[in-house]
Amino acid sequence: MAGPGERDARGRGRRSRRGRRGVGPGASSLTEAELRLARLVGQGASNQEAAAKLYLSVKTVEARLTRIYQKLDVRSRSQLATALRP
Repeated sequence: MAGPGERDARGRGRRSRRGRRGVGPGASSLTEAELRLARLVGQGASNQEAAAKLYLSVKTVEARLTRIYQKLDVRSRSQLATALRP
């Protein structure tokens, strides 16, 4: 298995999620894509606005938000915003 910053067998790069600056401790479990979405929503963007900015479908945003909420153990957008604070 490839270590942080190395390439795995499929040639995809892997990045460490430890030590991200500017996010709360729970947010380190999020992927880069999830973190981008969480930040937008935490700043007040609607699902439709986030989908447009990230070039995703609204359904994809909904699915990712479900995973983000589960990973961070939050139940609302306000709790999400709080969880992302450093």
